Amino acid sequence: MGRLGARSWLRYLNMNNGAIRGGEADMIRFALNWYPHTHVRVMSNLIHVLNINTANVVNFNAAGDATANHRSQGFDDANITAFLTRVQVDF
Repeated sequence: MGRLGARSWLRYLNMNNGAIRGGEADMIRFALNWYPHTHVRVMSNLIHVLNINTANVVNFNAAGDATANHRSQGFDDANITAFLTRVQVDF
């Protein structure tokens, strides 16, 4: 049967840094690890974005003028969920 391990995280992600304006997000992550053998690990993650704020994301042109970033603003208040699985073999 092997071993099982589980964890969960609540994260705040600030994607703004100086002139770079990427927005902010709150997310929750659940992880489940299964070790069926001493050299094998199966990792699964479920990530759900609770709140994403990209309404004020702008681009700056060569002259330094701010312009709307419609691609990033399209993610504002989006409902994003991701499920990831990977298998790791140690040899």
